[in-house]
Amino acid sequence: MHSQLRWSRCIVRMDVRRLPKAVFYSQLTSGIRPLHHPFKRYNDGLKSNLKHYDIDSTSWDQQP
Repeated sequence: MHSQLRWSRCIVRMDVRRLPKAVFYSQLTSGIRPLHHPFKRYNDGLKSNLKHYDIDSTSWDQQP
């Protein structure tokens, strides 16, 4: 969990033209998921980790 949070913070500080940042903040427009077993996206896992560490998930990516 700690390494995921650390890497996500590096993504937030990246320039907006970098591909990892564009992918990190993008939304899927189409796709297939199995019934009754949706896949957890990276951002879904990140939000659950933020909740575990008692970090506000709405403002965690704001630059200091």
